[in-house]
Amino acid sequence: MEPLSEPSFSNPLCKELAIAHIGTLVLLGQGPVQDSATKVTLEKIPAGNAEPNTWMSMIARAGAQLFKTGEVDRIITSGRATGGTGPTEAGLMETSIRNLTTRIIKSVEIIQEPEARNTLYNFINTANIIDARGDKDPITIVCAHFQAPRVRVLAALFGFDPNRVISAEEVLTASAHVALQGPRGEHFDPAGFDRQATMLELLRIRLGDDRAYFDRKKARAVQNMRNLGIQDTDALFVEEQKSAVDRMMGERRWVRGLAMEPDYIVPLLGQLNDDTRFRLALSHFSKDMLQTRYGIDPNAMSASDIRALLDPAQWSWQVVKEEWAGQEYPPSVMDRLQSLGISGEDRERLSKAEVPEIRLIGSSV
Repeated sequence: MEPLSEPSFSNPLCKELAIAHIGTLVLLGQGPVQDSATKVTLEKIPAGNAEPNTWMSMIARAGAQLFKTGEVDRIITSGRATGGTGPTEAGLMETSIRNLTTRIIKSVEIIQEPEARNTLYNFINTANIIDARGDKDPITIVCAHFQAPRVRVLAALFGFDPNRVISAEEVLTASAHVALQGPRGEHFDPAGFDRQATMLELLRIRLGDDRAYFDRKKARAVQNMRNLGIQDTDALFVEEQKSAVDRMMGERRWVRGLAMEPDYIVPLLGQLNDDTRFRLALSHFSKDMLQTRYGIDPNAMSASDIRALLDPAQWSWQVVKEEWAGQEYPPSVMDRLQSLGISGEDRERLSKAEVPEIRLIGSSV
């Protein structure tokens, strides 16, 4: 199969991709960056001595596939260097995207946000870039599938549309299905789809347009599938999925912190430069709480005066209790998430620490 060089799916079959115009595409890093000499994944990105890990690589590849739709105006890659030194996640993702789309990406603007050390700063720094430019385009955010529910919560808190958060895994799955359909989709039959062919196409997308490298990996991938008795498309991600449940447990903990512990987010909000977005973020919190805990009266104070009362040094991840990872959400957390516009599906997944399923195209959604 020849490498994709045209839009991959102008008529997306996956509900997460049914976005008329992607606009500004934001890719959230999933560090740590790893040394190429010790990497254990299938990724191959010519980026010096370091590469993204598996999760971040899939996000970059999903960004490349979305760019091929022709609906992306610009791309923002966000993430600092692992440990604060070496190549940044933002830089490695840009390198990956340009290598994967060498024939068509030259004209696109890719903006690096290389300072974010966690997801909160991904949103703060990205929002500041967007607001400083005065961009009014839609914002579409890509992240790992286990992280999507929390990213939707943060999107709502920071004034972005949570319904425009999509997972890299579903982008790649949709891309593979459409690539295998034929130019007009006449061969697509969800009921009788060749799962192994889909898996191999997913592998090719992940490895990029290096056909020789793909051919070397293909034989091993096929043998591994046979050895494991694998019959489903999800199996391509089996290595990454090993830790997905543990990661989702962490997601549940952090989301509960966002919902119930103001000290986990409010002290950082003053770093939002745009007054409108700053006040919108504050509006998600109780006025009584803001007054009692921070001395803030949003109705009577200017944005600059409010910022002066918010000290980023007060921020602490330690207010988010470790035991929350193993507990279902109390009703108060579920109510809070509902008020932020988080879907019932995401609320249930977070409460039970269920990893979002990577749906096959044509399945019920």
